[in-house]
This record gives sequence, C-alpha cells and structure tokens, in this order.
Amino acid sequence: RSGGRVVISPFRHHVKMDVNEYAEKTWSALRKAINEIFSRNTGNLSFEELYRYAYNMVLRKLGDELYSGVEQTFREHLAQTAMGFVGELDDADDDHVMREFRKQWESFLWSLKHIRDILMYMDRTYVTARKKKGVRELGLSMFHDIVACDARIQTRIRRGVLSAIDRERRRGTIDWQLLRAVSKIMCELGESTNDRTSVYCTQLEAPILAATAEFYLIHAQSSLQSLSCAEYLHMAQTCLADEATRVGRYLDASTAPKLRDVVLTELVEKQLISLVDMESGLLQMLENDNLADLQLMRDVLSLVNGGEGLVMQRMRQEIVNEGRRMISDPANNQDPILAVRNLLQLKNKYDKILYGVFYTKQRAPPLPTGAAAAVDASSLFVDPTQQGSAGISAQQQQQAAESGAVVVVDKRYLNVVNQAFEEFVNSFNRVAEYLSLYLDKQLRTELKSVTEDELEARLTATVTLFRFLQDKDVFGRYYVQHLCKRLLNARGAADEAERSFVLKLKSECGVIYTAKMETMFQDIKTSEELVAAFKLRSNNNNNNSNKHGGSCSSNEVMDVRKESSEDLLRAGSEDGGEQARRTASMMMMNDGQQQHVEEDQKRRSPMHAEDDDDAPGQAYAKQRRLSAREAAAAAAAAAATPVSADASEASGVVELGVSVLTTGSWPLQAQAPCELPAEVSRTLRQFESFYHTRYEGRKISWQTTMGSAELSAYFSESDRRHSLLVSTQMMCVLLLFNTRDEITYDSVEAHTRISPDELERTLQTLALGKHRILSKEPATKTVQSGDVFRFNARFSAKTFRVRIQSVSATKETDQQQEMTQMRLESDRKPQIEAAIVRVMKSRRVMEHNNLIVETTKQLTQRFTPLPADIKPRIESLIEREFLARDDENQRVYRYIA
Repeated sequence: RSGGRVVISPFRHHVKMDVNEYAEKTWSALRKAINEIFSRNTGNLSFEELYRYAYNMVLRKLGDELYSGVEQTFREHLAQTAMGFVGELDDADDDHVMREFRKQWESFLWSLKHIRDILMYMDRTYVTARKKKGVRELGLSMFHDIVACDARIQTRIRRGVLSAIDRERRRGTIDWQLLRAVSKIMCELGESTNDRTSVYCTQLEAPILAATAEFYLIHAQSSLQSLSCAEYLHMAQTCLADEATRVGRYLDASTAPKLRDVVLTELVEKQLISLVDMESGLLQMLENDNLADLQLMRDVLSLVNGGEGLVMQRMRQEIVNEGRRMISDPANNQDPILAVRNLLQLKNKYDKILYGVFYTKQRAPPLPTGAAAAVDASSLFVDPTQQGSAGISAQQQQQAAESGAVVVVDKRYLNVVNQAFEEFVNSFNRVAEYLSLYLDKQLRTELKSVTEDELEARLTATVTLFRFLQDKDVFGRYYVQHLCKRLLNARGAADEAERSFVLKLKSECGVIYTAKMETMFQDIKTSEELVAAFKLRSNNNNNNSNKHGGSCSSNEVMDVRKESSEDLLRAGSEDGGEQARRTASMMMMNDGQQQHVEEDQKRRSPMHAEDDDDAPGQAYAKQRRLSAREAAAAAAAAAATPVSADASEASGVVELGVSVLTTGSWPLQAQAPCELPAEVSRTLRQFESFYHTRYEGRKISWQTTMGSAELSAYFSESDRRHSLLVSTQMMCVLLLFNTRDEITYDSVEAHTRISPDELERTLQTLALGKHRILSKEPATKTVQSGDVFRFNARFSAKTFRVRIQSVSATKETDQQQEMTQMRLESDRKPQIEAAIVRVMKSRRVMEHNNLIVETTKQLTQRFTPLPADIKPRIESLIEREFLARDDENQRVYRYIA
C-alpha cells in the first residue's frame, strides 16, 4: 500500500545458472572470437565484451579452464598452420619458404597481440599467481615447438639461409632483408626461454658457422696456390670485412665474434706456418724492406693465437742468419771498417722496420699550457737509438699528435731484435776489436767535418752496437789502445767528439769503465800547461843569454798538478840563418809512481781489486813534436846534406814536445829508448831538469816507440825538398845519412840501439814501403843483417809534406789476439774476486749456485764470466782466508770478516 493505493509487485524468480554451463558458454564465445582473430575477422568483435568474459571467468575461479582452453586453441591453430605450410614445401623454392615463414610469423604475432588484450586480466592475476607463461610467451613457445621446430620446415629454412649466404660470398645477389627477418624471428622465438639467442644459435648460427668453416678452408687452400703472401693477407682482410658487414645486415650481433674467429681460424691460424714461410712471405718482406706488407702481416697475424709469436721467432732467426752471413763474409773479415758499417746498416734497417711497423700508441702525458705547450709532433715519438732514420712517417706523427698519443716501439719486437743482434754479435770473437777500429777510423778522419747532429747520430749508432757486446771489457781494452794512439799522434777528431763518446760509455757502463779514458784526456790538457811553462822558461833563458852573453835559470814556475800527466813540449834550433824543421816524439815513464802503486796494491784486499784494475799501474810520457832548424844544403848535389840533423851548432834554444802520461791509464809498456841524436838528447836533459824542479822525487824514463818526427830533407837528383813525417826510430835512422852515404844494417843497429823487430819494420817502411826514402842492396823484399842502405836522392812526391809512418790501427793477428785474450783473463781475475767478496760481505752465508748467479749479475755490466771462471776464484779466496766452507755443507760458503 502506498498513499492509499495498492501496488502489486511482479513475481521474482531467481534462476541459478550452473557453473560448468557458464564456463562452457563463456569460453565458447571467447574461443570463437580467438579463431576469428586468427582469421583476421575482427570487424564484428566487441573487445570490451570479450575482456569482460575473460574477467568474469577468472573472477569466478575458472582461470584453469580459461588458460587450458587458450592453450588448446593455440595448438590447434598452429598445427593447422604447420600442416598447410608443409604441404607447400615441395613446390616452393627456398626463398618462397622463408617468405611464407615470415608471413605466418607476422600474422601470428598480430593475432597474439589482440588475444593478449582480451586476456589481459588473466595475464595480470591468474598467470602471475600460478607462475605460468603469459599469453605471449605461451604463443611463442608453441609456435617454436609446432611450426619452427618441424623437421621439414626447419630444414628448408636452414637450407635457404645457408644457400643465400653462400651465394652472396660468391658475389651473387640475395634478399638480405628476408634473411634479416628470419634471423630476427629466431631470436624472438628465444624469448620463450631464458636465453634469447638459444633458438637462433641452434637452428641458424651453428649451421652458418659450420658452413663458413668449410667454405673458407677450401678458399684458403686454393688461394695459397694462386696468391702471394701480401695478396693472401689482403684477401683475408677483405673476407673479415665482408663477414662483419654480413653480420651487421642480417645476422644477430652475437654471431660477429664467432664468425670472425671461424674465418681467422680457417684463413690464418691453420695456414700460419705456410703463410709466413712461403717464398713471398716474411723473409722476402724483411729482405726488401717492404714496410707496407710487413704492417699488413702484423695486422692480420696479430688477430690469431701464436701469430705474432711465429713472426718474432722467424724474424729473430732471419736477423741471426743475416748477421752471421755478414760477419763470416771474407770481405768483411779483411776490412773491419766495412764489417762494422754493414752491421750498422743492418741495425738501421731493422730500426726502420721497428718504427715503421712494430709500434704501439700510448697516451701521452698532459702538456703544459702556454708557450711550453707548443711541442712538435716528432717529440711524441720514443726512439732509443736517437737516430733520425727511424721509420716513423710524417702521417703517423701527425695522427699521434692529433690524438694525444705517443708512439713507441712494441717492446716484444724490440727485445727480439736486440736479442738476435746480441746472439750473432757475440758469436764472433772479433766484433769488439772491429768496433774499436771503426771508431778509430771515424774519430781520426770522418768525424772531423760532420755537423753536430750527424756526429751525435753516428756515435749513438755505434753505442747501440756496443750494447750488444757481452764482454765490454774487451772493447774497452781495444778502445783505450786506439785512443792512446790518436791522442799521442794528434790524429783524432775534435775534443768534443772524443769526450762525447766517452760520456756515452760512462752512461752505459759506469764511471769505473771510463776512468782511464778520462784520465788520458786530463793528461793531454795538463800537458799543455806544462809545455807552456817550459817554453816560457826557455824563452826567458834565451833572452837573458842574449843580454848578458850567457845563460841563466828562470825562477818562474806554473801551477801544475802533482800527479804525473801527459805533457807536450816543443823545441827548435837555428843554424846559419837558414831554417828547416824537424819534429820527433818520444815517451817518458814515471818510475817512481809505478813503484809506489805496485807496493800499495800488494797491501789491498781483493775487495778493492776492481778499483785497482783502474788505478794507475805505469805512467808514460811522450815527446810529441821535436823540431830543429838545420843548415841549408850546399849547391853541389854531391855535397848536399840529405837530411838536416846537426843541431849541436845551433845558437838558439831547441823546442820539443813531450807528453807525460799518468801511470796505468795508458796502454803502453816500458821499453828501452833508442839512441837519440845529440841535439835531441841535450834538449831532453833540459826538460828533465825542469820537470824535477816541479816534481821532486820522480824519476822519468823515455819511451820512443810511440814518438813522431818531422824532418826537412833535400833530394839532390830530383832537386826537391820535402817535409817528412816519420816516427822517432825513422828519424834516428835518417839522420845517420847526414854524415855518410851508405850504412849497413848492423851499423844502424849499433848507432840507434833500436830493438831488432822495431828496426826491421822501420827499415822495411823506409826502403820497401810506398815512399822509398832509402834504397837497399840486395833488392829483396825482406830486411836482414848485412843489407846495405843508401839515401835515395831521386825520391820525389806530389806533395811537400810526406807522411811515412803508419799511425792507423790495424786488426790484430791471431797470435796478438791470443795474447790479448790472455791479458784479459788475467785482468778479470781480481775483478771476479772483488765481486765475490762484495756479495759475500753483504750476504755473509751463501750457497754455491746462488753465489755464482749473484757474482755474474755483478759483472754483467763489464763482461759475462763463466761458472768455470768463478769457481777457481772462490777456491783462491778460501786459500787466502777470505771465505770458508761450512762444516756441515761443503757447498755453502761463509764470509770471514
């Protein structure tokens, strides 16, 4: 009743629908819609209503029925799709199969997207709660299992991909976009698993890699027969680039390193030895200095395991073989200078190769701002040889400068080259001598007129060879001998060149190595001061004699160091107003200092033996230039005096040059002086008197074997006057002909008291050499007792000054080399003992093998001793009670303080 009115409500009958019936009805609608979506008939579908159906089923706890129904529908559709696809395989080509596969995939993805929209609520709730695959993952997984993994479909797709790739490698045309689509499908199919590329790897990548290996194996074998090494390497680079492009266009990026490794394995790694050792391979490139091909070889071979190792091995063998061929060449053995020049050229060749090919770029340190930042690009390159001939191109320098990098030689290749040079250089026992002879030639003549940069380059190149010597003390002995001759004969280059090289040796081997050399230079400098003082006193004496009719001593003394040093003095005389010159040279030894040093050495322990080796042992002094004035020859040829000699009648003071040398620093041995002319002997006595006034208690002894002289001679029959540059012994012989026309060998020996060996060489030079100042009877090629010598009045030369003495160094004979080696072994004994004592003093107790190793390390800077050389020195130290064997272990030594 409502407001007086009666309202009759309709009867409400609540009908309860069965759950199974609801599920069946709802799923039937959803299944029909899903099939319509697969058929692409979506125009009449209400996606909102379909979404509500799926929502209600999940909400009513019917998610299992919904999920299983969707899975069954997918399976039925995909099975039907696969069956239709397989039915078309027999009549379709490979490209058509791949296109149809792409079409079915794209259609399925489209359908899957719409189905996923309908079932979105199920994906978010039911699938998450039950940890099942989502709609997309479920669809992809079933497509993979039913369609993609069908054996017939899979075979045709794989065959189509491999056929297309092979066709492209043979320069054919392909639909690369189709291949890209197939590769992408395989990768997307992997999304149904945890590994995205698993399907792609098994179905496509593995077959592609296998086919690639087979293709390039055949290609490599055929190419090796038809291509040169450089052409093959270019081909390999092209193939690598093609495969990289191929991956970028239609294969997955994960295939790139695998495909690259397969190509390198088949083209390079498996053919490595054949490639390097082929006729046009590494050896020919090194021989022809083909830097471009060497760079190409390094770029390609560095990509495989063992590639650079084989290159370094073959390069080392080639350098060793080439070096040994060079030093065993008879032409090089006959000419040491040529041998060293060839070695330097070989080193320069491989320096260019190192800097042109085997270099690396490293980050350069930050440059300062302002003016200091203006650094030339060439300063960013490290060159250990410091030669301008290294193979760094201007383009490389510019690129490095722009990138802020510093270009350095790859240390691995640098070590290979250095080790190879060290091996073959030390296989020939005369390289140290040849290197010193080469330097002697350079410093005597060739370096006198070069620029400062060229001088530095040549000296640095020589030091580079010096580094390869294991027994550097051998070079030091020869170099000191040759330096001695250059200094005493004033035949060396500028003082800067000599000192510059000694400084380089000092930086390489230490101050002890160059102590003698530096003392020699100091002796030369000090000699000039002593000569100046002697000349000043002599001039004062002459002036006083002229004023007072007599002679008197000068009290003026110059400050000269107390140690004996090389001094130079000159003397001259005048006779009858006519002037001519002659110079002679002699050596003077300080015996007093020698005796003192020898006694001091006996008191020193072996620990100081290395220092004693460089300490003074014997001191020498040389009369450098000894000039005299002579009377003019008579007009009559028969009465002409051939060689000016008579200085006894001179009214002036005789000038002479003398060099006083520090004991032990000069490689000269004391010898009995020859009988000098009277005027020379008188001047020597004056010098001795002067010297003793400055240095009391020192006894000087003259050494004439290294002297030189300049004589003025007149040759009557040729009517020529020449200035003869001869040795002191030659001077003594030639001056004999001022008082006689001929003289016998025995008479010359009696008058000059020159040793038989020296006299024989002297007379051979004068009578049988290039400039024959004397003639002999009989006219044989040897000088013997009883031969008669005459002055050759018919002698004539193109130049006024004629150099007769031979001051250039020559290589030692085998006997001389044996003597040198014996002296070296004797000199090494105290050095080895000193090293042993230093090691034991710091370690106190040491085992035998460890002591050998440490001692060798101590001495490597100067020479490399053998264990057989060290063991006797250990025994000697045990005998002298510096060391003792351990009571329990005889191979263990103890230091005795």
